Amino acid sequence: MASLALQSRSKHILQCRRKSRNAAPYQQQYMNGKQAHRRTNRSFLEYCYLCAKWFPDPMAWKEHCTFHLNNLQPRCGILTLHYTLVAPGFCPDRLGDESMQPDERFQQWRVKSTLLNHIDEVHLMKKKTESKLKCPHPCCDDQCYEGILAL
Repeated sequence: MASLALQSRSKHILQCRRKSRNAAPYQQQYMNGKQAHRRTNRSFLEYCYLCAKWFPDPMAWKEHCTFHLNNLQPRCGILTLHYTLVAPGFCPDRLGDESMQPDERFQQWRVKSTLLNHIDEVHLMKKKTESKLKCPHPCCDDQCYEGILAL
């Protein structure tokens, strides 16, 4: 472990735990929403950073995501302490999109740049730079911004 850079240790531990439970080292999700590693005989395993609990069953994970969606906090950003992920980030558009499944809405983002790229490429690219924007996060109570540059 000492040979790993500090910022890589948390991810390494997560991947090792997943492998020890015969799950894919990570659950990659493609732009079309499908997840990788479906062809291999690996078991489902998801980790909730907010509760520090593992979920080996997809239905239990969806129920857990529903619990969090019903008890949302206004924070969306990633929280790290000494290079360790304490709380994942969330896409405010996904949190507010009730047409999606609970596990899709509650997608945990572990890397800030990946979350910001997702928001830019999937949600903000469709909007005009100068048009008013309403925050889609359910806790924001119709808070509006004077365009993309004011976010």
